[in-house]
Amino acid sequence: MIESADPESTGRTGTVDVPADGSAIDIPGEDVEPFDIGDVVEIDEVGCVANCPDGGVDLTDVTYSPARTVIVDQRVDITVDVTNTYDIADATFTAHKEIVGSGADLVPDDATFGLHYEVVDGPSAGVVGTLDLPADGTVVDGPTLTDGDVLELSEASTPTVDGITWGEVTIDPTELTLDSEAETVDVTVTNTAEPAPTLSSQVTVLDQTASGMLAYSGGTVVDTLTYTGLEPGVEYTVAGLLATPDGTSTGITAGPETFVPESSSGTVDVTFELTQQQADTYADQDLVALQAVWVDGEVVVVHADPTDQDQTFTVAVPPTLSSQVAVVGTDGKRVGLEGATVVDTISYTGLTPGLEYTVAGAVVTDGPASVGPVGATAFVPDSPDGTVDVTFEVTAAYAGESLVAFQAIFLDGELVVGHADLADEAQTFEIVVPRPAPSPAPSPSPSTPAPVPTAPDGGGDLPVTGPGAVGALLAVAVLSLLAGLGLLRWRRRTLG
Repeated sequence: MIESADPESTGRTGTVDVPADGSAIDIPGEDVEPFDIGDVVEIDEVGCVANCPDGGVDLTDVTYSPARTVIVDQRVDITVDVTNTYDIADATFTAHKEIVGSGADLVPDDATFGLHYEVVDGPSAGVVGTLDLPADGTVVDGPTLTDGDVLELSEASTPTVDGITWGEVTIDPTELTLDSEAETVDVTVTNTAEPAPTLSSQVTVLDQTASGMLAYSGGTVVDTLTYTGLEPGVEYTVAGLLATPDGTSTGITAGPETFVPESSSGTVDVTFELTQQQADTYADQDLVALQAVWVDGEVVVVHADPTDQDQTFTVAVPPTLSSQVAVVGTDGKRVGLEGATVVDTISYTGLTPGLEYTVAGAVVTDGPASVGPVGATAFVPDSPDGTVDVTFEVTAAYAGESLVAFQAIFLDGELVVGHADLADEAQTFEIVVPRPAPSPAPSPSPSTPAPVPTAPDGGGDLPVTGPGAVGALLAVAVLSLLAGLGLLRWRRRTLG
């Protein structure tokens, strides 16, 4: 009581219990001295004292009607309605990220993961959103929701981190019910980071030239792939593709081959087989082996760096030969009856600098009926293209005939390239016809045409310009020469 005619009543206080069902309660109550007319009474709620709400709601407002302060009047009963407003209590959750796995140290602290939440039941049903969780484990506050809300949680996104493959993700808990009276739930989201599979390779040219290039006749290239990060016991598929250094596909493939790794790292081979036609197409060009590994139709790892020298090999250019014969001591290409030295200047392309080659030549008739003089010399080219001379000592044994110089170049006893063209004027010279003698004398009998034996083992099966039979004659001459110049000695003995 804040005011009364009776000074002793001023300041009087008391309490009554008011049920929540709306029943009216007399004030000041039974067995309590009633108020006097004119007393000014102030009403105030002191709080819930029995059967109170068991959490989940908050008392947000109390109103009094008609007023909180009343004057006692004997003429009327005054009823004061006390209205309590209760709202469902706010509730929330928190979340943080944990990174495990052998690649955890490779994940930067500022990498961000998305955690999706959805209220599937409760007062806030239908509310959805995403929390951004940093990789460093910082605890992130969730949204302000409502007590009793039921949430489902799932991972919304993972960052792209070079060298990392994301494995299993666990969310604890994946579902929760918010309770404003309980301790705030902290959700732990754990991601497994594993080093991403890697792939590198080393090509080995099996059919190669002396300089390590792929032979111009084509051949086999083995691409040895070194992998890491694969799952042991799982069947993978691997395949390769040859491309030019600018990344253009050649259409030449290796595989696909399947393999089952015994451990997470190891090697596997794929093999390219290039035909003569393919080698011709890419002669004097670099080719790069690109690879991919997949499992169940999904690509696991790709190695496609057209600048990687370990994946690169070069296709050789077919060597070529041409020649120009000259008769020493003359401006033309005629050998007198006394014989002469004939120099065959051989122009070559496509040889490997620094290697010792042997160039050999043979003179044949334009029949060809037989093999005449032969010559050979060893040389080491300074560049792929150049010239080298072979010298023939020619007698009058073939007087009146046109003779043609054929040539071949060998490396370690194997034929590299030959030139045998009877119609090539640059390779052709002739011996003058002798004048009739006063008394006929037997003319030198031309030698028996040289037989065409089978080439010895190890001979190169490489292109020789000109007819096949002529090429075989050249092969006989030069192979015999390399065997110790036996043919030349035989010819000299035959010719006297």
